[in-house]
Order: sequence, then C-alpha cells, then structure tokens
Amino acid sequence: MSKIKKPLLKILKTPALYIIGIAIIGFILYKIGIKEITVTISSMNLFYLPLIIILTLGALFLGSLSIWILVRPIKEISLRKIIRYYCISWAFGLIAPGKIGDFSILLWFKKKENINFGQGLAVVILDKVITFAILFIFASASLFLFFPFVMALKLFFLVLGIGAVGLIIIYTPWGRRIVRKTILRKHAIYFNGFWTASKNYFSSLQKTLLINIAATLGRVILTGLIYYSIFLSIGLKTNIIYVFLISATVLIISFIPISINGLGIRELTNVYLYSQVGITPQIAFSSSIINLIILYVLGAIIFSYTYKMRNSENDPQSAPDTFPN
Repeated sequence: MSKIKKPLLKILKTPALYIIGIAIIGFILYKIGIKEITVTISSMNLFYLPLIIILTLGALFLGSLSIWILVRPIKEISLRKIIRYYCISWAFGLIAPGKIGDFSILLWFKKKENINFGQGLAVVILDKVITFAILFIFASASLFLFFPFVMALKLFFLVLGIGAVGLIIIYTPWGRRIVRKTILRKHAIYFNGFWTASKNYFSSLQKTLLINIAATLGRVILTGLIYYSIFLSIGLKTNIIYVFLISATVLIISFIPISINGLGIRELTNVYLYSQVGITPQIAFSSSIINLIILYVLGAIIFSYTYKMRNSENDPQSAPDTFPN
C-alpha cells in the first residue's frame, strides 16, 4: 500500500499547487481591498451560522450516502462507517489538488473493509462521473446565461469533449489498456476488479444508480442553499436560481487540479459570475471566504477527532486506523 501512497504524498508536497491558490486569493484581496472584505465579513448575521453549518453537514451526509449506496453491492458496510471514511477523505480533499483527496477513501476501503483498489475505484469514479454529469447540466445553463453565446458554445463543447474522452478512457477496453500501460504500469495488478464492478452497476444495478443520482442532486441543491444562506447572512437577498447555477459551476471548476481543492480558482469564478447578476466583487468574494472558513474549520475538527482517536488507540501508523469499528 505504501507504493500507492507515495505518489499522492508527492503531489501534496508540490509547492506550486499551494502557491497558485494563495496568489489568486492575494490578488483578489489586493484588487477589492482587505478593509472592505473585513467589513463585509464582520457584518455577517450569526443567526444564520447554525443553518449554514447544518446545510454543510447535510451535504456531507448526502455525499456519504452516495458512496454507501454504490459500495453496498460489493460489501455490506454500515452507513456510520461510510460517513467516517467519507468525512476524513473529504477533509483530506481540502488540502489536495482538485478532487484528488477524495480518492483517499480507497485506503480506508482496503485497510478496514478489505475492498481491493479496483472495486473501490469503480465506486469512487462512478460517483464522480455522476456528480460531474449533474454539475455539467447546471453549469451549461450558467454558461449560456453569463457568457457570450459563441464563447459559451465553445466552452460547452470543450467540457463535453473532455468528459467524453474521460469516459472513453475509463470505460472502454482500449482506454483502460492505455491507462494500465502508461500510468499504472506495475501497479495495475492492485486495480484488478475495476471493470467487473463497474459493468455490474450498468447491467443490473440501475436502481442503485438512480438513488445515487438523487442523493447527488440533493447535495448540489444543498450547496446552493449554503451560498444563498451566506448571502442572506450579510444582508443580500438575490435570485436563488442564479445562486444554484453559479454554485454548480464553481463546484465543477474545483475538479480542475491546478490548485489545492480549487482554492483561488473557485473564488475568482465566484467573483466573475456573480458580477454578471449585479452582485459586487466585495460581496461575492466575502461569501466565498465565509464558506471557506466554515469548511476549513470543519475539516480541522475532523482531523482533530482523527488525531484524538489515534492517540486513544495508540496507533500512529496511518489515518485510516484511527476509526473505531
């Protein structure tokens, strides 16, 4: 397993991935003004904070539910365990490029549940494909609303093309052969069972897919409600449909692994898109920062819990071992 972990750790040690996000955040702060951002954030009505936290936890629960639904045909695991695995993987994703950190749940599956990497990868990738497809539908509407038609059309087909190529590589025999020979190489043996598990979902588990789609759609809606609640907390009532569309676009942008969890890129996208509906950069950026603070505080709490459990169990070997059975 250590051979699998090393490339991931190497990615996290790349300074450029951290610098890019911080540099973009710094640039936006410089252009808008630190004082203006501070004033906006400090004006937040804390009455909305419990609601925002509940919605965030709800989104985490639905994310856990999505994974649980897909993993059940492989092995019966309690939802409580999946919530634990998912939350720590999500927290790890806050400091990993794009959505790469989310794949750390594979280590939990292998270490705790003896689910091989191929089967686990089938679950995680299918969940990502469904999430991407739903976000793409919302983001497409956002493109044609907020960009010139020709540019929106180009971006639409660009993203569609990238998605199509990704599906071909993942779900066709020759595509998987390329991945095995050029990327996995000697590690390919660890991912046996990927196609068998994947094919099973499409051939006989359509109901499972529909439930996952419903849970994923619910998570996207909750994310929009989080941003809408943040706007209300700083005294702005805006069109909730626009908030849903923009939040979906921001989520899909965060898939791009050019900074840590889309840091900076996500905030820049927020500022631009909300400016198209009359929301000032000051308000748009402040809402992103408030959301960011809540996410990282929650992530820190999860990591603290993990560290505490590791100490109580006297097992310093790895994060997955910190979860009680």
